Amino acid sequence: MFCDMVGSSGLSTRLDPEMQREVVSAFQAYCAGEINRLGGMVAQYLGDGVLAYFGYPAAHEDDAERAVRTGLSILAGIGDLKAAPGVTLQARIGVATGIVVVGDLIREGVMQENAAIGETTNLAARLQSIAETDTVLICPVTHRLVGVLFEYRDLGVHTLKCFTSPVAVRQVMGASNVVNRFQARRADVAAPLLGRDEELELLLRRWRDASRGEGRVVLLTGEPGIGKSRLVHALQDRLRSELYTQLNYFCSPYQTDTALYPISAQLLRAAGIESNDSVGARLDKLESLLAPSSEDVARDIALFAAPLSIPGGERYPLPSLAPRHMKRANPERVDPSAQVLVLCPAGADGFRRLALDRSDIAGGLVPTGRGGTQPEVTVVGDGTTGVHAALAQPQAHVHHGAYPFGPFGSRNPYCRSDTRQGATRDSPRTDCQPHRWRAALHRRVD
Repeated sequence: MFCDMVGSSGLSTRLDPEMQREVVSAFQAYCAGEINRLGGMVAQYLGDGVLAYFGYPAAHEDDAERAVRTGLSILAGIGDLKAAPGVTLQARIGVATGIVVVGDLIREGVMQENAAIGETTNLAARLQSIAETDTVLICPVTHRLVGVLFEYRDLGVHTLKCFTSPVAVRQVMGASNVVNRFQARRADVAAPLLGRDEELELLLRRWRDASRGEGRVVLLTGEPGIGKSRLVHALQDRLRSELYTQLNYFCSPYQTDTALYPISAQLLRAAGIESNDSVGARLDKLESLLAPSSEDVARDIALFAAPLSIPGGERYPLPSLAPRHMKRANPERVDPSAQVLVLCPAGADGFRRLALDRSDIAGGLVPTGRGGTQPEVTVVGDGTTGVHAALAQPQAHVHHGAYPFGPFGSRNPYCRSDTRQGATRDSPRTDCQPHRWRAALHRRVD
């Protein structure tokens, strides 16, 4: 990712060198903070710009997404930075994805650390050079990896300096409203699930137990790409004809500082609340969601609006309750006659907080997480009624133990489908290994 400060040459005619140095330092420090926050590394400070790597020295399977989100985050906050009186900072950013060789370049009297050699670095620099103020431009490979996670403006094909072939360029307009990140990344999610019959039958048996009122929790753990979300999707397909309430919670590595983000996001989706809605419109939508099943609409809306950061004001004043009583108030509004299936890619450490704190609700909880290096399917529960009881002491209530969940690539149809897609869509200059799978393999090596 190349990030350049706009108008730095003009500042040299308005500010003395010391003040200009402070402005450039503030700009670069802000960019470095956002880069480090999302797992990138500042490789070089080039004049008034910043060169960053995502995927080195440590790889993630979503490095392209991290780079794009970093660019948007920089643009969103750099204008509010007060670096000097009368100075408003602006930036333009280019993001490119590909293979490079990273190492130290040693010349006579000069050493350049962590230099990336390859056309990807040049492509990011060229994209940045043609970008307009406060925009992020990406290359075709980056667009293929991030897909519908963002909204774009197609800028057509550009002939870039030092590149023999024209390059399709897109401007990232912002994050999209995608709910299920797994389905967003998988266009062929309707393909049949192969080789997971045993694991799927285990999930179905535990759901039958939950339907009879015995709380059940099944924790799927394993490294990225092994097929955890695909197995959960197959469970949803098998239960499509049954009557039950399904709650889907999606955690995000980019929302770790947001308290109870999966729960608040699910409520916002259920109510149809958009980020640009007024406070009145948000309260109206929340009322439409809660009114059909609520005995005290005003009280319930006030209780749910508070964690969603929606001010109730005089219309829905918050009840005078102690914090510990407030925490327990929301689960009490759930219908005890409901059968609930909670699906939450939340991880082993976070799934407890997503459980319904009720012992009279028949339900099943299926969290997925990365866990350790050993993939497994763990069933938690002791036959006690309610999901909460099954979660009370998971170490002491392992009902059926841990089942092996096939290793990376073994019986996983997506490894095969990804390879097929890579052979047909990736550049002929690379092997048929798709970029996202390659990123997951790099992460495993690291």
